[in-house]
Amino acid sequence: GNSTGFYGGAISALGATVEIKDNTVFKNNTGATGTAIQTRDGGTCTVTDTTFENNIGTSGNGTVYITGNGSLTMARITATGNKNGNGGALYASGSATVTVTDSVFEGNSAAGTGGAIDFRSSTPLTVTDATFKNNSAKNGGAISLIANKTVNTAGSVFEGNSATNHGGAVYISGGTFEGSATFTGNSAVNHGGAVYVTYTSNDDGTKVYGSVSMTDSAFNKNSALGGGAVSIRTGCSGTFENTTFTENSANGNDGTCLL
Repeated sequence: GNSTGFYGGAISALGATVEIKDNTVFKNNTGATGTAIQTRDGGTCTVTDTTFENNIGTSGNGTVYITGNGSLTMARITATGNKNGNGGALYASGSATVTVTDSVFEGNSAAGTGGAIDFRSSTPLTVTDATFKNNSAKNGGAISLIANKTVNTAGSVFEGNSATNHGGAVYISGGTFEGSATFTGNSAVNHGGAVYVTYTSNDDGTKVYGSVSMTDSAFNKNSALGGGAVSIRTGCSGTFENTTFTENSANGNDGTCLL
């Protein structure tokens, strides 16, 4: 594997256009941030039919790291066994535009937030027909998003993801998570076996409240100390339409949905 003490263990793209395709493999690369790929300064990166396997971050964020006002398009990628501080497979910030389609994230982990994806870009993330399985983190076993950030999902599956604190599958801190998905067998040690919604504070101290809005979705056999399926904290919001909750469990005194 390749290694770097800074950005881009394999590829670093600064304001460049990069296309990665046709069964390309990134395996056993290491780096501080962007253990496989990092793109910034308005760069454009398209990744299709590619595998990311066992790439390890030494101190930073994301096997794939994008920041600034660039764009990242990922289709039919497989990310397994990648580890980082935040965003085990993907970390996005700034105003980067990111889309993920028909992809699998399995067995990725983060010491902090977002076992598979840590999303901090001001432009909404779109995730379509993706599978998140057995990913883990302190908060947000699969996906984490923070203040004023939005994730739109359609037809995605979250299975067996776990958090040592909150949000076995999804951790929402002042952001918005919306769309359709199936959550099965996710778990959190504390609150929100599948989804945890809380608030964060701006630099001036004003609070930014998180929200979740799910349609045509299902929550099955998720578990936590409180809010076996979903935990929504004070001031935050949740909307559920044509959604089923089946055999979820709260191990403490709080119910399947903790409000």
